Amino acid sequence: MTCFEGSCHCGAITVRFTTNLPDNALVPRADQCGFCRRHHAAVVSDPAGHLDIRITAQAGLPYRFGLETTDFHVCKQCGVFVAATGLGDDPLRGVINIHALHDRQALAQPPVAVSFDGEDIAERRARRRVRWTPASVTYLVD
Repeated sequence: MTCFEGSCHCGAITVRFTTNLPDNALVPRADQCGFCRRHHAAVVSDPAGHLDIRITAQAGLPYRFGLETTDFHVCKQCGVFVAATGLGDDPLRGVINIHALHDRQALAQPPVAVSFDGEDIAERRARRRVRWTPASVTYLVD
């Protein structure tokens, strides 16, 4: 099992992503939505892995837009997009932005461009059940 750790620049959001997949099987995806393009996001996931996200009060609340089916964990202090989790997903699932990982060189493959603009909410949740990583989010109290 491989464990990738990461954080936003100031450390207010930390992540731990565990996977049994080899590094070359973790091909980053670059969603073509305006948010992801502006943040130069490249995300990975493993449906058999686990993503643990820890958020301090200094990081602020997640950002939501569009269909409001996703919490984008962006630090309000330093502005780094770290991860995203699905709203209404049971169990909770997420993806991690490789640019927030400390050892991102291991995932150096060029991202594959993807677009989900035509999906409705049911299609989006169905895709996440198959592709995204089971996740937990812990809000830490100072």
